[in-house]
Amino acid sequence: MTAGARAAGNKQGLLIGLLLLVVVACAWQLYRAERREAALQQQLLAVQAEVEVLNGTVAELQAQLDQLQENSVEGAVRDANSAILSGWEALMKTVEDELSKAREALREKREAQQQPPQLQSPDGRDRT
Repeated sequence: MTAGARAAGNKQGLLIGLLLLVVVACAWQLYRAERREAALQQQLLAVQAEVEVLNGTVAELQAQLDQLQENSVEGAVRDANSAILSGWEALMKTVEDELSKAREALREKREAQQQPPQLQSPDGRDRT
């Protein structure tokens, strides 16, 4: 072989080696990227599970907070106000009913006083 052919063969071998090195490097990068994506997917699933647990905890705490607010002084005052208002409404209804009865009785008494008295005669007939 001549020196030129040998140099061309060396260049070709060098290019093939370089190309092989680039292919191996690309394959390695692809492998690392897939491993990283799998690890990130695992982390995402773990975080999602943790978020679900935390949402459940938040719901439980909210229920406890609602219960505490009902049992607090403010809740007791609200309940007492409601009871007072209900009692007051019942009292006012009773007073209104009694006033209506009294008005009716007065009206009947006035009507009775305005009509002339009717007397019965010994024979059973009404007389005025």
